[in-house]
Amino acid sequence: MTEHSKLNGRDRLKETIFSIMVSPKVTNGTLLFLRCFVSFMMLTHAFAKISNFDTLLNFFPTPFGMSRAMALSMIIVIELGGSILLIFGFGSRLALLGLIAGMCTAAFFSFHPFEISRSELPMMYLGIYITLFFTGAGKYSIDYFIVKMSCKRQTDISIL
Repeated sequence: MTEHSKLNGRDRLKETIFSIMVSPKVTNGTLLFLRCFVSFMMLTHAFAKISNFDTLLNFFPTPFGMSRAMALSMIIVIELGGSILLIFGFGSRLALLGLIAGMCTAAFFSFHPFEISRSELPMMYLGIYITLFFTGAGKYSIDYFIVKMSCKRQTDISIL
């Protein structure tokens, strides 16, 4: 008799649920969902900035002594470009560095004095971006495909 068949119904259900929760497919699927979800949410901010560019120029924060136009343009490029790269999982960690820098700037340098209530949304994005930076894009990404092909090519070359 197998170990699995010795379990009663409730224990078998717990074991099945646990094995599903820790499976690589679920983990990688969750990373894909998180990447796409946070990126689509950030794209709404980028598109809002693009459509209201002239209005925002009047009061957009000027961190690090930049002009308003430069600061606004940079954050649009970071939010738009970084989010698109993150959706596809292409250059994810590099894209995340820009997004992390943008959210740090928004959270800690754009509003004086610092108030958690004003920085809550950028800090939430920051937490998600830091998490994705350390986990990587996951198996369902262009990054994974590139690494996999690179390793295969190196293996093929070493065989010769």
